[in-house]
Amino acid sequence: MATLSLKDRWSLFAMSAKALVSGRPESSVTLNTILSRIYPGRQGDPPERGTFGILDSYATMPWLRACAGRVANSMSSVEWRLYVTRKNPKERAYRDRKLQRAGYELRKTLIRERAQSGELEEIIDHPFLDIMTKGNGFHTGVALRRIESLHMDLVGETFMLKGRNPLGAVVELWPLPPPWVFSTPTPAWPYYRINYRGWHENIPASEILWMSDPNPAQPYSRGIGLGQAVADEAEIDEYAAKTTRQVFFNRAQPDFLIYPKGDRGEMNPTETKRFEQDWLNRLQGYWRSSKPHFMSREVGVYEFQKNLKEMMLTEVRMQERDIILQVWGMPPEKLGILNNSNRATIEGSDLIYAKDVLVPRLEMRRSMFQELLMPEYDDRLIVDYVTPVMEDKEFELKVAMAAPWAMEANEWRAIMGRSDLEQFENVLFVPPSVTPIHADDLLPPTNVDLGPTSEQETLVVDAEDEPRADELSDDELRVEEIKSKANYRGTEINLEPTAGMRSEAKKALTWRAEYNRGGTEVGVNSARRILSGDQLSRDLVVKMASYFARHAVDKQGEGFLPGEKGFPSAGRIAWGLWGGNAGQRWSSAKRDALNRIDENV
Repeated sequence: MATLSLKDRWSLFAMSAKALVSGRPESSVTLNTILSRIYPGRQGDPPERGTFGILDSYATMPWLRACAGRVANSMSSVEWRLYVTRKNPKERAYRDRKLQRAGYELRKTLIRERAQSGELEEIIDHPFLDIMTKGNGFHTGVALRRIESLHMDLVGETFMLKGRNPLGAVVELWPLPPPWVFSTPTPAWPYYRINYRGWHENIPASEILWMSDPNPAQPYSRGIGLGQAVADEAEIDEYAAKTTRQVFFNRAQPDFLIYPKGDRGEMNPTETKRFEQDWLNRLQGYWRSSKPHFMSREVGVYEFQKNLKEMMLTEVRMQERDIILQVWGMPPEKLGILNNSNRATIEGSDLIYAKDVLVPRLEMRRSMFQELLMPEYDDRLIVDYVTPVMEDKEFELKVAMAAPWAMEANEWRAIMGRSDLEQFENVLFVPPSVTPIHADDLLPPTNVDLGPTSEQETLVVDAEDEPRADELSDDELRVEEIKSKANYRGTEINLEPTAGMRSEAKKALTWRAEYNRGGTEVGVNSARRILSGDQLSRDLVVKMASYFARHAVDKQGEGFLPGEKGFPSAGRIAWGLWGGNAGQRWSSAKRDALNRIDENV
């Protein structure tokens, strides 16, 4: 960096004094002045030496390709999302700076809270999402993001030319290899200089998205990548491979030498040529390899040793491989290296890879998209992605085993990687005998003892808060020994509403009469059908499932949950008329069962 002259020092002092008096810092002027000293020339820095070679080595160096390619594949498969926040659906979206700037853990928490309160709205159709999925006219979205990841990992920077529509919005991104970018913008020259073959162009700084991993030694210069950090290790591994190749390729070295010995220690060229020809004629070829060869004079034989073990090429290559993997942060199990692995480390490698390799890279991309690209569209937009971090299965299993009766049978099947079964819907396994009990067949006690004793039988209350016995009428408390079943197209199926559905319908009718809001006459008729306890028709079951699918968004509205202002809201009352959460689960399962009957007939 150039030393500031006396004139520049006085200039900086004057600007500082002016800012002190006026209360307005001259930050932009100061920044330009500092940058003008950092870049004493007109143009920015050229690409680092060897940049093209490192990118090209991706095609020839196996461990470099394995690490960079695996990360690029994972990065390109992540789904990106856009959100805006509003106080309510009728108000204009506002800029949620806290959510835009939040880190990984805090942002996930804020997104969940905003969604529950109804403030978060996901944007489904947007040019940015089109770029992430469709790319440009040449590359698909996956290919574009893969190239960007490779550039960032190998050389620490990526350049993408912005393609705009007639309205000026960015609708495409075209990748430019870093070696093509001959110089970067400076305060005196705000242009990128592009040189490639016959293409020489000065492109304004506003038209290229430059993302880089800064070099600590030159933070205002070009980026630095992992490929540059492991260049020597990758080359050593490549040279070791070429050495092994040359051994098998012969390296122009014979297996042995034959030379004259004894009194007649010399042979003239004619004798040597005749001796060579006679040797080859007698011994060359598979069928002659074991035949003896008799000679009339003494000769010496020197055999060259080709001992790869003594050269320790295998050990060298393994050492360089391990260094490359450690620099990349790659768990060996992700590349099939299982020498020192067991089942626990193999399963744990997925979590390590996602949390320590992918998430930091994704967070860096997210911050750059948020700060550098979103202002091109709307500064209220919030960029996020679907996290690649999977649940810790071992932790989930320990939690489930601590209270096995708290999980339904299908939730246990999900942990085992199995699909749901209809006969296991709402089935709980109750200790000590691990007996399966259907939730509809349980009448909850007035006082639930959370700790079963030897004198008491453990009772489990369904997660949907089944109604208390003292809140139901005598008709609702009757339990038939053998439930009647509906006959649909020759197949028996139980379409009787559950106790939870009847409780919700009764409560919703009471609320509607008290508050004079919520639901329609169709919903009221549905509640009455549910309260009757009779088998429901197929049409009503399908209507119930359709209603819950359309109105699931009502659960995000204010007043839906107890304790919120306006509880019970109109949406909450209407939800109860159709059987509430219990009816939602029940109708969805029964509709699927009816559809399966239709398919089999």
